[in-house]
Amino acid sequence: EELTSNLSYSGILQQQIRRSNVTKRKYSGAGFFTTFEVDLESEKIPIENRNENGLLEGAGVTIKSSELESDGGAILWMKEGKLDFIEAFSYSDSWPERELRDYTIETTVEPSVSSNS
Repeated sequence: EELTSNLSYSGILQQQIRRSNVTKRKYSGAGFFTTFEVDLESEKIPIENRNENGLLEGAGVTIKSSELESDGGAILWMKEGKLDFIEAFSYSDSWPERELRDYTIETTVEPSVSSNS
């Protein structure tokens, strides 16, 4: 919810999250990627919020945790109007290969249309 609260389409995105399944989680050493499969019947994020490739970078956050050497961050990525994956990362070089137990989240980045694929 912290990742979606300041987005104009937060209601749609929160519905997609509730109607999705995690299909893959990959740890990179400096963070992780969690990929989702969203229910086909879920409402899509309106086209004006996406680029020509259907990609949109959601709001970013800063993650503060005693379990990280320094702060970290996370970004939501959408494709063709639906949640695609969450990218979380440490600003230093390491992220534990497990969920953080002790953390706070602060919204820091406004959403933007991205040309990355």
